[in-house]
Amino acid sequence: MIKNTKVNITLSIDTLKNALITPVKFPNNNYDAKVNLIGCIYDQKGLVHTSSLLRRAGNVVQTSENDFIPCISNAKSHITGTSIYGGIIALHFGHCLLETFSRVWYFLQNTQNEIYFLLLPHHKFNSLTDIPVWIQKLFSGFAVNFDRIHFVTEITSFEQLIIPMPGFVIGDYCNPKQAEALATIGKQLTANNIYTNKKIWLSRSKLKKGTIAGEQDFEIALAKEDFVIIHPELLSLDKQIAIFNEAQIITGFVGSAFHTVLLAHKSTAKLIHFSRDNNTRGNKINSNYLICAEAKNFTIEYYKFFIHSSKMLNGFNANTNTMQDLTKVWQVLYEQELVTTKNYFDPDLRLKLQQLDTISKQHYPNLFKEKLTEQGIKKVVVVNQSVRRMHALAKQINIKNYLEIGVANGNTFLNLTLPYKTAVDPKFRFPLDEIRKQHPNDNFQELSSDKFFSTLTANIYYDLVFIDGLRTFEQHYRGLCNVLLHSKSNTIILIDSTKPNDVYSTMRQQHKCYKRRGETGNNNKSWHGDVFKVVFALHDFHPGLNYRTIVGSGNPQTVVWRSNNGWREPKFNSLETISRLSYFDLMDNMN
Repeated sequence: MIKNTKVNITLSIDTLKNALITPVKFPNNNYDAKVNLIGCIYDQKGLVHTSSLLRRAGNVVQTSENDFIPCISNAKSHITGTSIYGGIIALHFGHCLLETFSRVWYFLQNTQNEIYFLLLPHHKFNSLTDIPVWIQKLFSGFAVNFDRIHFVTEITSFEQLIIPMPGFVIGDYCNPKQAEALATIGKQLTANNIYTNKKIWLSRSKLKKGTIAGEQDFEIALAKEDFVIIHPELLSLDKQIAIFNEAQIITGFVGSAFHTVLLAHKSTAKLIHFSRDNNTRGNKINSNYLICAEAKNFTIEYYKFFIHSSKMLNGFNANTNTMQDLTKVWQVLYEQELVTTKNYFDPDLRLKLQQLDTISKQHYPNLFKEKLTEQGIKKVVVVNQSVRRMHALAKQINIKNYLEIGVANGNTFLNLTLPYKTAVDPKFRFPLDEIRKQHPNDNFQELSSDKFFSTLTANIYYDLVFIDGLRTFEQHYRGLCNVLLHSKSNTIILIDSTKPNDVYSTMRQQHKCYKRRGETGNNNKSWHGDVFKVVFALHDFHPGLNYRTIVGSGNPQTVVWRSNNGWREPKFNSLETISRLSYFDLMDNMN
């Protein structure tokens, strides 16, 4: 357990005359690797005021700018009278609460003087009303008059500057006086009782980075055990504070939301933290969560279960998606009688981690660095749910022959480990001669599916078939009918792209789909054509076949197999009617 070693220190202030503050910048390679910011406060002798420098876990991460000569004459602005140094504005919730407001203990004492904050280099604000609402609410707790708050955006001199000692230092301590001040602010902002005696899971599943593989499914199981699933980023600040004042249990994978405990004025909840850190850190845990909880007298438990992190970053940090051992997390909850079901298991975590990285890459491409193979060719890792699904289906039957119609660049076909495979495509998008050498046991047929089936020997049957290719109703349906002539009683057929995600996705030509959707300002590149009509044709004209459409995990696909379930009442009873169905007809007939 981390101990709050500086709880008994006396928080003090320094008062400087003729002080100088320079705006902060990001460092270049000429500074120590531990330095995050350059720019600081200088006293009237031109010396750096060291105790005001930003520190984290014993390290000073802010320093003076090289070759800068501090001189009052260099100042662009001059502030008369007495002012207060506030710190550095951070828009990240955790850093804002722990660092930006680390001097709030003094702000509550001094309600008269102007307060000056530094801004990070990429933040451009003219006044407090320009910053996020939740930060404005925190400021309102100690400075009702926003006119007291100012930003230092140029070299500025101060006739007299008060510099309060920080009441919270990340990874080091939280002084009781600071904890009390934050509780005073939180009490003014707290919402009405809405979480009394509830079991709360603080979720990360709707974030675009720093997420947990399989957490959405894990939360479904938790909800069945009467847990309330909370997405903190979707709640107002007052409701977030109310959770820590009222709940019985607050648990989840650690993140900034747990720092809200500092704003609580009650300490009845039990906190159960599950670490997200990479296991290469051994047993080291993030001390901030323990420091916060101890400062507010909360009961806390901290567990570290880990499988591995994604490879989207060089090393683990807060942006990294991770694979956690959800089985062990569930076991902790079961042992504490918070759930009644004994076990939880999710076998698809690795695939889900890849899918999370795909989402993260779409929103934060700068987090991903393309790697080169030895030949200097960009290596692209494709998240392919079809491969996983095909292998899962193969386990259900004794696979001998596999057929794939519409292979394109081979992302599915070439990654399947099956006894005998046949690939059919009018034009393969890979060097065919080279691939044939690498896959000597596979059969590559570079021709249309119609020509392939017209010459296929009648006594050849397939155990597993994947129909992709040209995304039109008639081509997919004709492909299905041809496949049925070469299928066994236990053959499984998988049809791709059977549920469009919007009206544009149903357009029969891909370029028109992208053009029309793009005109709305949406640059999503999904396209499914009108393949969805095949499912209606299946329903109405193939009662001897059963089917299920899989959505929510990659591209929507429909699994087809022979069944004795009996007669189904046709919905349209006309192939012509089915061929004319629109996206809105599909929506009207979803069940």
